[in-house]
Amino acid sequence: MKKKITVTLLSALIILITSVMVYTYPGGITGRTKKTSTVGCSCHTLNTAVVSAITGPDTVTVGTTVNYTFTVTRSGSNAKAGCDIATRLGTLGVGPSAAYLRLASGELTQAPSGGLTLTGGTFTCQFAYIAPAAPGIDTIWLSSAVGYSNGWNWGVEKRVIVRSPLGINNSNTPVQFKLNQNYPNPFNPSTTISFELPAKSNVKITIMDISGKLVETLINNEMQAGAHDVTWNASVYASGVYIYQIETGSYKDVKKMMLIK
Repeated sequence: MKKKITVTLLSALIILITSVMVYTYPGGITGRTKKTSTVGCSCHTLNTAVVSAITGPDTVTVGTTVNYTFTVTRSGSNAKAGCDIATRLGTLGVGPSAAYLRLASGELTQAPSGGLTLTGGTFTCQFAYIAPAAPGIDTIWLSSAVGYSNGWNWGVEKRVIVRSPLGINNSNTPVQFKLNQNYPNPFNPSTTISFELPAKSNVKITIMDISGKLVETLINNEMQAGAHDVTWNASVYASGVYIYQIETGSYKDVKKMMLIK
């Protein structure tokens, strides 16, 4: 009898441990984005295969409510996902995905009732962003986790220009050149590349394959100071890692992106 009870308790313990490994913390955790943390998630292992990003308008008007889309991807996984979304100036709301997200301490995380279940390695939902009352440049940060053994990773932060109704905001002129990470990433078949110019410049943006061979030139002309973006449609290209590069004469930078079909 004693042996049978021991085996039963051991089986229950195995089931409990397995459940913890398969799912993220059901109630969600906040304070794990780059807004407030330099270490990220403390209960999972960092894994760059977990990819998340926020997509939506680059420019909004003060005081307006806009829906943004949150996507987390982990190839080959159908586990539960978790997220933490925070903003610097604006206000967040659960928006159209109240069944999946909840608001805690001004940040968004997964709701215990619905959770974020990956299907085919991806989960997508929308949330609300309320722009601040004054013009400026806002940032939406995120981090995400998939299951337990799949780990966590920083997400691609979203930069938002908040303009007055007249659209005149000299304070929004960037102070330096910057090439941002494309979003979404990975992507199929289109992705957006955004960049910032502190002054009028001759801009050249090119796409290369992993070997450095030129694939396509997206921009090659003079552009005004400000924040810009360009979309690359890669529907005719094969899956793989690509490199995109910006050149302005005084500034040059490159980043990688992944096309998955």
